[in-house]
Order: sequence, then structure tokens, then C-alpha cells
Amino acid sequence: MLFVMVRLAALAYFPSVILAVEASLWDVAIIDTVAYAIVIFLYMKKPMNTHIKSTILVSVLYILAIMLLFVLGSSGAGYLWLFFLPIVASVFMKQIYAYSFLVLNVIILILFGILRYTGIYTPISLGEFSLEIWIIIIVNFATLNAFTVFAFLLLINGLTKTIESEREVIKELQTKSDELKIAKRNAEKADSLKSEFLAQMSHEIRTPINTILSFSYLIKEDIKENRLENIDEYFSSIERGSSRVIRTIDLILNLSELQSGTYEPKIEKIDLQKDVINGLYSEFLVKAKKQNLQLILKSDSSKKYFVNADLYTTTQIFANLIDNAIKYTLKGEVKICLSENDKKVIVDIIDSGIGMSKEFQKNLFEPFSQEESGYTRKFEGTGLGLALVKKYCEVNNVEISVESIKGKGTIFSISFPNPLIE
Repeated sequence: MLFVMVRLAALAYFPSVILAVEASLWDVAIIDTVAYAIVIFLYMKKPMNTHIKSTILVSVLYILAIMLLFVLGSSGAGYLWLFFLPIVASVFMKQIYAYSFLVLNVIILILFGILRYTGIYTPISLGEFSLEIWIIIIVNFATLNAFTVFAFLLLINGLTKTIESEREVIKELQTKSDELKIAKRNAEKADSLKSEFLAQMSHEIRTPINTILSFSYLIKEDIKENRLENIDEYFSSIERGSSRVIRTIDLILNLSELQSGTYEPKIEKIDLQKDVINGLYSEFLVKAKKQNLQLILKSDSSKKYFVNADLYTTTQIFANLIDNAIKYTLKGEVKICLSENDKKVIVDIIDSGIGMSKEFQKNLFEPFSQEESGYTRKFEGTGLGLALVKKYCEVNNVEISVESIKGKGTIFSISFPNPLIE
């Protein structure tokens, strides 16, 4: 606005000052010069707040209008400025300023008429003063001024509401667009997980079933020919295959139950070492020995590690973690360490296995998550185990964290809150 005003004001300023000087109207020349100087100053003062600039500018111009009115009377441009400034205020300032200027205009014109009528003040005028004419001027001026300002205010209010409405619509559309993008990503992720799930379930179920069928056929043929020396080995293979199928189905059913929210945990006081860890240690010790691994249990034998938890899901947490530690450790050892820290019971499952990359750890607890899949897989598994572990931890309100270096090993830490340690 100031950019335009500086240039337009020059068109009025220079002719006005020249004519004022020629007519020896030094008051007018000085008033115009001061007003124009303030306009230039405001234009040059870039850092100043726009609202402050508008207030100063309109105030200066209003004072200019009053002075021109009182110096030149009805022959000057003062009353035109008085008419114009409330309109400017309605556009660039708050509505209260426009209303205030309307009221002030009427007061100033009435005051001018009184001063002129009583002869207290006589401005430079080219004609005789008539009270009747001046009253007509005041009434018409105030009416036209009010109509013009109200029209501008209605227009501005309408535009403001339209703009605000459009902003709300744009904001709504942006929100819906963001929601659609998220839904699209989730759908794509779900589709990818579904494909991965079908591929892995096909492998995890078909492979052991093929094993069962193959060894069943061999048993049948050996019995026909009375060759019984390999029967025990065949039955062991069938047993392992059957267990693998059952384990896979159990994992799927357990995850489904947890995700649907139908599982109801039974939170009770349990001795973590006696009721959970010791039994799992004995169970997995055999498996570790078969893989030439050491399975080590470290704890303070003088303590009982009591916690409030659901026995079944707590057992499943450590069964999955110990099973994974043994599965992914080709040589070395797996440690189960119980400790007390900051009034918490912490169980660390530490292995010297293949470890995990930092990138993979971000999605570690996602269903069907495996660092290697498809034909590159070296280890059997559904990819559901750690997803279940995470859900089991949530059921028991326990924290799980992982530290791993690819090629060097992994540490899973399970922290139980508020234990009752004796």
C-alpha cells in the first residue's frame, strides 16, 4: 500500500505545494510537506509492523484532513480526505477504527460549523458561509460516508468469510488427502505382508507335511520288505515334522487371538526363575547340546524373582527368545541372565549368533519379519515369533529392548516393573 501511496501522493503533493506557495498559503504547504515526509519515512522503515504503519499513516492523514478543513474550509480538499479515510480504515485496519472515524467526522464537521457560524474561526474561503448549506453538507456527507464505509465493510467481511471457508475446505481436503495416503500405504503394506505370509506359511506347512508323507511312505515300504533297522529314525522325522506344523498353527492362532483382543491374561504372582526359566532351561539344554552350543543360566540362587505376570504368555516370551537364540547361533553360547536393577527384574537372553543389521531392527517386531526371506532364507521359521513376543510383553506390561551387531550376536532384555523381590 505504501509503495503505491508514495507515488500517487507525489502527483497531489507537488502541484498542491506550488499553488500554496504562489498563493502565500504557507500553512498548507507546511502541512502537505510534513504529511508527505511521514509517508516516505514509513515506506523506508521496512522492519516496522504493518499494523503500526497503517495506524500511523491513517492518523497522520486524518490530522492533515482536519487541518486542511480548518485552514481552507469548504473550498479545500479537507472534507474529501475526511470522506476517504474511514474507507481506508475499513480496508486496512480493524472495523472499530472505521466506525470511530465515521463518528469523528460528524463531530468535526459539526464543530467546524459552530466555529464558523459563531465567527470564532474564519478559514480562507472563496464564498460566504451559509449555516443552512453547511447543515445540508454535513447530513449528506455523513450519510454517503456511512453508506460507503458499511458497503466496504460488508464486502470485506464477505471476502474474509469466503477466504476462511476456502481455507477450511483446503485444510479438510489436505487432511483427507493425508489420510488417504496413509490408508494407501497401510493397504500396500498389508498386501505385501499377506503375500509374504502366504509364501512363508506355504513353506512352513508344506515342508514338514512333505517330510511326514515321505517318511510314512518309507516306513510302509520297509515294513513290506521287513527292513526295520531305520524305523525309529523315520518316526523321529515324522514327529519333528508334526511338531513343526503344530507350532506354526499355534503361532498363527495365538497372534490372531492377541490382535483381536480376545485373550484374557491371568495376572498373578509368579516366581520367574522357578515357574518359567528353570523349566525352559532344561527343555532347551538338550537342543543346545545337539547344536554343540553351551546354554548357560546365570542368576543369584539366594533370591526369588517374584513378578506379577500372566504365566502362559510370560513362558511364551522366553520360549520364543531362547529358541531364536539357539536357532540363530551356529557356534559359541547362549546365556540366560536374571538380575535386579532399579527395583525391576531384568532377564537378558544373550547369544553369539548371526546378529541383525540396524535397518532390520526397525521392523523387528512386525509380523512375518525376517532379515532373509524367499530363496535366501537359511533358517526355518514363520517370522511370527517376535511379533508374538512383542504382543505378550504388552499383555504383561513389560519392556523389551534389543541390542545387536550383525555377525557378532544379539541381546534381548525383558524388564518387569514393580517386582516383589525377596
